[in-house]
Amino acid sequence: PLLGTWSATTAASEDQTAAGEQRGLAEVGHVQVTLNTRTRARRQSGGGEALGLDLLAGEAAVDFQQNGQPFSITAGNGISTAESGRFEVRCMDGKVRVTCIEGAVRILHPSAQRQLQARQQAVYDTQAVSGVAAIDPAVVSAWRSGQLVFRQTRLAEALDEIGRYRPGRIVLMNDKVRDKAVTGQFAIAALDLALTQLQHVFGL
Repeated sequence: PLLGTWSATTAASEDQTAAGEQRGLAEVGHVQVTLNTRTRARRQSGGGEALGLDLLAGEAAVDFQQNGQPFSITAGNGISTAESGRFEVRCMDGKVRVTCIEGAVRILHPSAQRQLQARQQAVYDTQAVSGVAAIDPAVVSAWRSGQLVFRQTRLAEALDEIGRYRPGRIVLMNDKVRDKAVTGQFAIAALDLALTQLQHVFGL
């Protein structure tokens, strides 16, 4: 579905966003949940309260409006839980990336557990969980302010990321430049201009 349109048979209980769309979910209790582009998720609730989210694909951000009541995101075969602060979970290509922006996040995975503090990140797949790494929120969370920020990112990866936010496909015809580094900041609302700039810089 990341390369095409969502199926017409998608369950009615799912929340989803199209290419380039970002949307906050209403009625999620004590947290504000924002879905990024091309995201599918199901809400978890119990006793009339929002307890968490099943992230089926894409990316979700959680901001606590009040502390105390835990909120979890289930993605792949792991669960990420926090009781305050801000965190983000991204589920793509068989890997799940969990980022703690503020507060603390606990990751439960069949192979291990991880405790993330502010400005830390971990990645897991079906087999294992990575170690904890430091991150720059200005890069990881730039999408929430309408930007894509790349810092020494492989050109192929940058184009894949840009492609998530726009319809159609981007095909890199010159394999020799796939590993060239891209550093820059681009507005999500003007990604065709970003592509024109990259074409010029790399002679594509």
